[in-house]
Amino acid sequence: LGQLLRPLPPAVRQQLEAELAAVARPLSLLAVLQGAGCDVAVRQLAGVLLARQLPSCWPSLVASECELLRAGMLSTLTSLGEGSEDSQALVRGVADCAACVALCIASVGNVVWTELFLWMRSAAAGGLSASDSGQWAQRRAFLHLLESLLVSTPWKSLLEPHLAELSELLCRMALSVACEAPAGSRAVAVACAKHAVEVLGSSGAALVRSEEAARSFYKGPVATVLLSDTVVGSESLCEAALEALARAAGADELLLADATFYDVQPPGLPPAELCGAVRLALGAALAQRGDRRQLALRLLHCIADSHSRLLVTCTAAGRLSAEQVLRTLVEAVAPDEALARSDEHEGAAFPPETTSAAEWGAEYGLLSRIAKRLPDRLVLPVVYRSACRSLACANELDGSSDDKELAAAAKAAAGLAAVRAVMPSCAAAVRKQLHRVARLVLRGLADPALHPVAFALTADLCGLVPAETRCGSARLADRLLPPLLQQLRGLQVRDRAFPQALAALEAACPAPRSSAFGVRRGAAALPFRPPHVGTTAMAWTCEKLQELLSLPAGCASGSGDGWWDSADGCEAMSFRLCTLLGTLVRRQQVLPRRTCAAHDEVADFGRKVALVLRSALASAQGSASVSAALETSGAWLRLAAESGFASRLSGGQSAADPQQELLALCLQTAEQGLKDTGGPGRVEAEASVRFFVALGASAQAHLLPSTTLSSSAQTGAILGAGLERCARQPSPGLLAALAALAATAPDGLAVIFGAEPEWERLASLLRACLASPELRSAAAELA
Repeated sequence: LGQLLRPLPPAVRQQLEAELAAVARPLSLLAVLQGAGCDVAVRQLAGVLLARQLPSCWPSLVASECELLRAGMLSTLTSLGEGSEDSQALVRGVADCAACVALCIASVGNVVWTELFLWMRSAAAGGLSASDSGQWAQRRAFLHLLESLLVSTPWKSLLEPHLAELSELLCRMALSVACEAPAGSRAVAVACAKHAVEVLGSSGAALVRSEEAARSFYKGPVATVLLSDTVVGSESLCEAALEALARAAGADELLLADATFYDVQPPGLPPAELCGAVRLALGAALAQRGDRRQLALRLLHCIADSHSRLLVTCTAAGRLSAEQVLRTLVEAVAPDEALARSDEHEGAAFPPETTSAAEWGAEYGLLSRIAKRLPDRLVLPVVYRSACRSLACANELDGSSDDKELAAAAKAAAGLAAVRAVMPSCAAAVRKQLHRVARLVLRGLADPALHPVAFALTADLCGLVPAETRCGSARLADRLLPPLLQQLRGLQVRDRAFPQALAALEAACPAPRSSAFGVRRGAAALPFRPPHVGTTAMAWTCEKLQELLSLPAGCASGSGDGWWDSADGCEAMSFRLCTLLGTLVRRQQVLPRRTCAAHDEVADFGRKVALVLRSALASAQGSASVSAALETSGAWLRLAAESGFASRLSGGQSAADPQQELLALCLQTAEQGLKDTGGPGRVEAEASVRFFVALGASAQAHLLPSTTLSSSAQTGAILGAGLERCARQPSPGLLAALAALAATAPDGLAVIFGAEPEWERLASLLRACLASPELRSAAAELA
């Protein structure tokens, strides 16, 4: 064992470990652990190996060996403290070995080790004046033992009747030992008292199983120790008290319940104030930083999760005390944390990589949890009013000193983040007060300093409430889109808030309705109001897609910390921009040239759109972005053809018209996607089919040369090729795309597959697809 503690070559160490595993038995390791003449480090290593070996070898030990192990462990526990070299690690190792023996006895015979229980009583009750140095080691061993044994069911049953005695003993250790300890052992006494406070929370969580026990435990340990001025005012014991209360709160919803929840108050008595644990947690969250603040927020989270009624005790003013908790979190804790995170992370207090407000900080996760547990009518008004006050304060301080303006902006951002945190749980109240929430979002969008939070709040609001929902005299999207596009004008692709801005625009411009939620397939998309809003959104999306495609090649090297510094990040952003552009194109109405100026606006930047889409098809690397660009191109060419500013593709004409260039490249790319190359291609076959679906039969007839196949014949060729590919490489998405293509056939499938052999081939391919469980649903739709 001593040699293993020294630096050794790997081969020598491996040989020594193999020899030790062959000869080391529990009794021999126990002898080393008991050896007073051995080095402390060797004894610690023997204890670690013994605790690791006992669970596996205990069932194979004979009765005499088990008896020797029990007697030896009791002797070792009793002798702790007799030598001045006994360290904290050695005491912990001996206690772990004794707890391991006790747990092995309980697991085999479902009984407890009675002698160990008697030793624990004598060790804990003896010499609390701490005049004997040996009592410190035995008391620490007692605390480690108790904490380890609380996981065993037999030991829980044994200790439960002694909860009052045990709690009183731990309270005395926590309060009196640290105060009465000699100056030379003050540090050991404080560590022992801190451990006693932590074990107090663990024992309450494990042993409190009835309402009467919960009442006694609250009036005793919780009220007199964990919430006492002695513990709360101690620098070393306050964190242990917060940890103990959090353990207790998370384990039993009755554990922290105030006595007022058990006793019915007679009329005339004043209402109860905030629960003591809530007051302690709020005070620590306000006055402390770092780990202590995190512990306080964790305690409040456990209270809100297990028994939120502690947050809704009535106060003398007739209001609910949860308002005090919410206002404190929103107006005091969250802004301070946001400002601190902004200083530490170069202004990125609200990183765009997060998917919910709870990931912005523990305080927002706590607000989200409280909102799930408390009524909407209580939570949303408090958080909404606080956000309005913080925005008003930020506007008043605009132009003042930098420090004041930064603090006000952090407070306003925290207020909007708090609204985002509670909004998913207050969906019903948000829908009822949609006009007020939308007005709050618009106030946030008007301040550039609040853009990261305002963009995320916009995306969440449009995701929670459909964009076509009425918001006063207009739809929600009609209210949000114009100011949102106004704020997006100066935003660059490499801005930190760009992902959140793009998510806001995606949510405010939902895709055309499909068969989901009972809406029939092919239902008309909601038009933009006014129409130029759609063209403005299309122009901005094309501009950002072109900006992304024009980034230097070194940006995607993976050397930086932005999404644009990796190839995957650029690919994902390109896919999102192409998809959004396709959504905007599908929602854009076909406008007659002579009646609406917006049509001229579409025609003016049609050349630019075609050039950007052609660049995306030619330069994109991933199949997902190429497929999205191909589908978007089909929708755009259809809009161009039906609006009258796209001409027929001519085989002998040079590529002078951007629309013709785009159409030629799309046909070539779609043909490559339908070919079976035996591996992943540059474009997906499903996207190739959906390109023709998006293009439509009328646009094909208008754009394709007269020398090519008719739209019906082309549809039949695509259907046959797609079914053959599905037979070789099953793809439900490709079958669904083929079904959508078949629905657009102008002359019906009878004309396409008029010949009997074609029908037989189609029927055999469909039967093969219907026989596959993976393809059955999509194949049935096509059939």
